[in-house]
Amino acid sequence: DVKQLHDYETEDIKAMMERTTVLIDGISKLWLVMEAAGNTEDVGIKSVCAREVLDQIFKVGGLMPKVSQNLAMRPDLVKDDFIRNKLKETQNANPSRDEKGTLDYVSKHNPKVKFFGFDPVPLLDMMEYKKARLDRWTSLP
Repeated sequence: DVKQLHDYETEDIKAMMERTTVLIDGISKLWLVMEAAGNTEDVGIKSVCAREVLDQIFKVGGLMPKVSQNLAMRPDLVKDDFIRNKLKETQNANPSRDEKGTLDYVSKHNPKVKFFGFDPVPLLDMMEYKKARLDRWTSLP
């Protein structure tokens, strides 16, 4: 079932509106700074703009780092090569959470998995935290 607006509590709607404001403001600033970087050949100005873009991406958070990685591959959307190359840095600069941070985040949002014919089950009731480590990976023969 899809929730309707009247199904939400006032504080939930307020939180959604605040997040929407952060997203719209952040995306507006991103496009403005990327446009400014594209209108100059000055590497110093481009560097400052690129830093502002990356800072804004992580300030907005959520899916924005992933969206930025995709934008880095889209010269039709982000014309400036310098900025596109900087957007690729979001692949390695995404902040990592420890176990407590991850569990707090998931608990706050309390996602539920719904199986046909059963009541929704909280995701945390079904999973266990295990941090991926690169040194655990082994190559295939």
